[in-house]
Amino acid sequence: YAVASSNCGVEYMTAKYQASTTCDHGGAMLRIAVIEVGYGKSTYASMNNTELPKTNNYQTIPMCVKNNQYYWPCDTGDSVVGFVKLWSADGYQGGVFKNVDISANPPVQSLSTTINIK
Repeated sequence: YAVASSNCGVEYMTAKYQASTTCDHGGAMLRIAVIEVGYGKSTYASMNNTELPKTNNYQTIPMCVKNNQYYWPCDTGDSVVGFVKLWSADGYQGGVFKNVDISANPPVQSLSTTINIK
């Protein structure tokens, strides 16, 4: 969904199937926001093929839908349809970020997304 860094601020992945950031990210802070539609039961992320500690998923925000639009935070009483997961990759100056999650509902599938961070 988005990449934020000390060098570039926030860059949203606006193009469908965007494979890479356009900004040259880096600096002390590197954060990645992933939108997960549905319910996962086992999530992990890696940066340059090195698995990030689970604690690097520093925030998970419930996401809802209204009028075919996803939004967060959810309003009281709305049904949660997914989550926004915020990951820290602080210290990395770029590379390949990969997020993988296994569905909690049948059919159980492993889904992933990858972005090349410049």
